[in-house]
Amino acid sequence: MAFNLLALEINENIATYLDHDQDICSFSLICRTTWTAVNSQRCGLWRKLYAKRYDTPAEKLGIELKMRYKLRSKFLRKCVDPFQMGQSSKEIAIMDKLRDLVVESYSDIPMGRKASAASKNLEQLRHFVLRSNILDAVAATFYSGKDYNPILKTLQICLYHLQLDLSLRKATYGFCMSQRAVYGRPSDFPLFHDKDRLQVNIDLLLHTANFFKYHITRPEENTLYELFSQLGPNQKPRAWEGQLQQGRGIADVQRLGRHWKGSYAYLQASDMTFMRSLESREISQYIFTDHIDYHDGFQNLEIDFSRASNTVPWPKIFESHLHGLPTPNICRTLYSISKPVKDCSHSVIPQYHPLTTQPNINETGLISPPLTPTSSRRRSPRLSQANNPPPPTSMPKTPASPHIDPSKATKGLNYLQFSGTGTDAMRFACTGILHPLPPQHGIPGWQRVSLMKYFDPVSDHGHGIEGSLALNGGCWAYEGVVLPGGMMILGRWWSPMDDDERRECMGPFIFWNVADPDDGKGD
Repeated sequence: MAFNLLALEINENIATYLDHDQDICSFSLICRTTWTAVNSQRCGLWRKLYAKRYDTPAEKLGIELKMRYKLRSKFLRKCVDPFQMGQSSKEIAIMDKLRDLVVESYSDIPMGRKASAASKNLEQLRHFVLRSNILDAVAATFYSGKDYNPILKTLQICLYHLQLDLSLRKATYGFCMSQRAVYGRPSDFPLFHDKDRLQVNIDLLLHTANFFKYHITRPEENTLYELFSQLGPNQKPRAWEGQLQQGRGIADVQRLGRHWKGSYAYLQASDMTFMRSLESREISQYIFTDHIDYHDGFQNLEIDFSRASNTVPWPKIFESHLHGLPTPNICRTLYSISKPVKDCSHSVIPQYHPLTTQPNINETGLISPPLTPTSSRRRSPRLSQANNPPPPTSMPKTPASPHIDPSKATKGLNYLQFSGTGTDAMRFACTGILHPLPPQHGIPGWQRVSLMKYFDPVSDHGHGIEGSLALNGGCWAYEGVVLPGGMMILGRWWSPMDDDERRECMGPFIFWNVADPDDGKGD
């Protein structure tokens, strides 16, 4: 065929039907016209190819999309085998591209809008997981004394919904170490690294995720597998369904859905005491039986953020146990997100242990993501925007306003209060607090949730809670981290009657957002 007789646009269109990147290279060598179609400065072909494979940010120029397409094809086509510590130059380059896929997912739809179709970026992430061991490598972080790249851990927790996909048949490793972590003393395995709860302990989240993956995906355990396998697609954990949002206040992040399913676990007090007395090297020599109530089905939770259901102030007695309100430092940090932040793209990944090293807080108060070793690579513009998003237009007032104290937690601005009801072995009610967290290692959209669950009512079905009322044995405290996208929560529960450093009555929990049972659609 005489390609040189065809218009430039037609040759570009022909190239978009080629299945492989190598075929496009071969096509460009046919004649001068095909070479021009592939390499023209207008980059029309590359914009089409990019939109065919990835979610396309509206503000990107054609030449930038061309370079991003080529770099992603180069690094994601061939996986590291095996994926190890995330410290090699190739692993770092791949993780940078994977993080871009996470941050830029659904970038072709407006911020805050729920997508009507699947994200192309999420499809590419799934394909990469199928071809690599990046999710299996999580086990090595439990056993090795070496430090792992925190970006690797953060990506693994963001892709947790794929670990619970039974069709992928991902094996579970390191369960004994995860079991020790989720039942360990909070002082040894804190949910946050700092007292202001700015930096999430990704290690503990990974242990909690690995713990429930073990019970959900292994039929031989005879715990949660049978229940989970009977759930429909809209009742199982799913990926996020819109752009990952980050802002100065609660109005700038994803609002949690209404309907949730989940589970929790606990150990007998004697087993927990004995487990905590063991050294890490001894833990694999013993078997501890987790108690999970699978006979009554998954725990169901329905939460309500409406003002009419949350007119009563957050009870002081709940706050004394949960410390659910955002601290002044969190409020100031989130307000400062709209200010320029230090570029950390050339910082060396620090060697640190989550229990001994303080989080890296830069001069703006934001957590600096430890990224790559010194290199000449340009930082992803989209990634910089995730750490430093533009000021939201929906904020009622700015930090400079004399009517707003940036360090004061304000309901509806810095946090939301919610009420809820659900079914465990019995009917229960709950009251909770939700507030945003800063980006973690370059990925936005994290939130913290704290709630008090009660079977024996401390009020009239949760509608008239008074701070002066005492808690009782039917109350249970929950603290968790909402993963980016607002579709899953991981954390720990404990008895407020046993709220000291030992906390022998405690354990892990998981919740995931599900479809409304009345309409069968996503929440």
